Amino acid sequence: MSLKETERKIYQREGEPDSSVPVQPRSLNPHMSDENPFVASALEDDLEKKKEVWVQEEEKKEEKRKGILKKISIIFGVVVIVVGVVWLALYIRKSAFSEDQVKISISGPEKVKSGDTASFQISYQNLNRASLKNAVVYIKYSENF
Repeated sequence: MSLKETERKIYQREGEPDSSVPVQPRSLNPHMSDENPFVASALEDDLEKKKEVWVQEEEKKEEKRKGILKKISIIFGVVVIVVGVVWLALYIRKSAFSEDQVKISISGPEKVKSGDTASFQISYQNLNRASLKNAVVYIKYSENF
């Protein structure tokens, strides 16, 4: 070994190739060296893999969004159905009976002499869907009646 070669080895930085040994350019994929000499095929493969990973991540995110949207739609539908059933029950219950749908009429003599007994007939008609059971009719009249 000559003095110059020894000096080069001593003062050579770490990681630098030995300049005394000629470096041959080496292609990562010898079959693709003719297509594009500036892009290594390993880099292309890495880019493709990264694109595939990115696409898969986007698909997972999209599936997650669809799942969340589906859950929200189901919850909204259930809430709408529950509110509709409650409203319908209250509406039916409220409309099952109305005082305006009960007709009461009193018939009897128009004039009665003082001290005479008179009878009056009270008749009613129920136009509600709910039947009247154990109904009580209160009659208010003055003391002088």
